[in-house]
Amino acid sequence: MDLDARVKPLYGHQEGAEIGYNPHKPGRPSHAYHSLFVRGLRLVLDVEVRSGKQPAATHGRENLWRVWDSLPGGVVRG
Repeated sequence: MDLDARVKPLYGHQEGAEIGYNPHKPGRPSHAYHSLFVRGLRLVLDVEVRSGKQPAATHGRENLWRVWDSLPGGVVRG
């Protein structure tokens, strides 16, 4: 399972948008999309939208473990 974080610049006033790290449009509000997927299967398991001040993958770690723990039995965390 892979965790990927992307920054999406926003225009106008959208809920949860904050001015944070935004390499392409500095000073613009943004959202950070934290995607969990199985790369070999091209299967997206979950996407979490956070404020622009939380772009690092470490902010999506708790969501990763929540999804991991919800997988069917036989899957071992390690």
